[in-house]
Amino acid sequence: MLFPKATFNLQNVLFRFSCRASHMIISLVENLSDCLVMNLDKLDYCASLKNLDAISSKPNYKFLQGDICDSHFIKQLFETENIDVVLHFAAQTHVDLSFLDSCKFAYVNIYGTHILLNAAYEAGVEKFIYISTDEVYGGSLDQEFDETSPKQPTNPYASSKAAAESFVLSFWERYKVRRRGESQGYISTGSLSSIQRGTCGNEASHSHMLSSVK
Repeated sequence: MLFPKATFNLQNVLFRFSCRASHMIISLVENLSDCLVMNLDKLDYCASLKNLDAISSKPNYKFLQGDICDSHFIKQLFETENIDVVLHFAAQTHVDLSFLDSCKFAYVNIYGTHILLNAAYEAGVEKFIYISTDEVYGGSLDQEFDETSPKQPTNPYASSKAAAESFVLSFWERYKVRRRGESQGYISTGSLSSIQRGTCGNEASHSHMLSSVK
């Protein structure tokens, strides 16, 4: 998802694969009327525009169909749209499917993230928010995790998300980013002025991310 710059310095927001992040998109469109929310989605097997019928005709919402693994398309998108914020909900999902086509999961979730990061950096995007998953910490049902917990992915989906996190963190390190005191974000002082990481295991995470953007 992409946000161009608005009254609070956010006008365009880009959501990647956000038909599956429909609650987040709807919240942003309805609450940030001065902000153009652009929803970028390939419309793969697990995405549906019907989830966004409620806001499809809103003037501050725009849907773009495209693939984040298409570097030329993504480069042109960032060159033609004045994007301030990227919310990256990437992914080929579903644990069982990841065992059937692990290469595709690695390609989309890792390579696609890298394409977005490069494009966001080159375009001077102010904030990049990467939505990860609690699966990167393992499959335990009775343990609590935070960002200091060791990564223990147990399936190709989780492994690809953990690897994508590493790419995001490498940009955090390279472009002189300082870590925010909160448990969720990374704030930069460079041209890619903010890299944030959030885990999205349920809809409550979506609401929390909304408050962090504002």
